[in-house]
Amino acid sequence: MIKQLYCEKEELNQIAYDIHLQFLRSYGLIAWNLLHEVVSEEVEDAMDRKYLRINYKLDKLVEKNTPNKDLDRTSTEHKFQKRVINLTDIQFSEEETKILNYGMKYNFPMKKKGENELLATEVEANVKSLRDVDHYAVRKEVTANDFTSQGHIDPSRN
Repeated sequence: MIKQLYCEKEELNQIAYDIHLQFLRSYGLIAWNLLHEVVSEEVEDAMDRKYLRINYKLDKLVEKNTPNKDLDRTSTEHKFQKRVINLTDIQFSEEETKILNYGMKYNFPMKKKGENELLATEVEANVKSLRDVDHYAVRKEVTANDFTSQGHIDPSRN
């Protein structure tokens, strides 16, 4: 298939070459130069029109996509509308209004129990698991060690 198309192209090129030589023989070199000049001018004019149009489009795109430096930046600042509109007689403080501005899905941050409170509950649970006789002694030892300032009990003391 490709060889056949290549052969056809070669035949067409040979025919064009023969027509070119026949034209030169019949009209001479002067007519050929004149024809060549006319064809070249037509091609150049078509290319000039095409490039003018392409350059015009390119200039418009550059102008459209280039930020304008003459604009004042303060005028382009977006102004947000108020989220909270108070329709009641109750006056909200600034802090309350700020919280309301967060919106309906805002969750208040939960304060976590301190380490000392967690430690105290763990110690109490472990003390209850001991024999009744040892409860008093362990409680006395834990309070004597002042675990609240340390933040934890030394595990090597078990």
